[in-house]
Amino acid sequence: STSGELEKRADVVLNDAKQWLKTNKNKRFFSWIHLFDPHAPYAPPAPFDKKHEKNPYAGEVEYTDHQLGLFFQFLKEQGLYDNTLIIVTSDHGEGLWEHGEHSHGFFVYETTVWVPLIIRAPQAFPRKRVKHTVELADIAPTILDSLGFDIPKSYQGQSLLPLTAPDTD
Repeated sequence: STSGELEKRADVVLNDAKQWLKTNKNKRFFSWIHLFDPHAPYAPPAPFDKKHEKNPYAGEVEYTDHQLGLFFQFLKEQGLYDNTLIIVTSDHGEGLWEHGEHSHGFFVYETTVWVPLIIRAPQAFPRKRVKHTVELADIAPTILDSLGFDIPKSYQGQSLLPLTAPDTD
């Protein structure tokens, strides 16, 4: 099968996640939710397709943002939001045909390696934008650290929690 047949829209993936969470919400859980939107081929669903006719990538970004908003509202309604560590990131950025790249994975430009990393944690720490370069390899150590587990020495990344201290940037 082709990759297109394996991809599901965010609403389908998040509805499956909601069903799983309803069943498992009374236990400690870890859930990795992978959304394919936005991803080529860019074809956002209505009404995002009409709103972004000239930039379907932007339509898929807005669609995904909308679906995540609905999912976070579900977490609040289920009483899970306040006690859940939520990390939103991306595996890569999109060059969007800059530098002659018609897909992704061929060039190492800032547009493809600089990705968002948003952490919302149950423990209080100040909202801030960190200027330090961090890596996706830092996510697992950060999760373990926030839960009070030791970080194995074999891990390549490091916990990002120390960057949340008020005197760091």
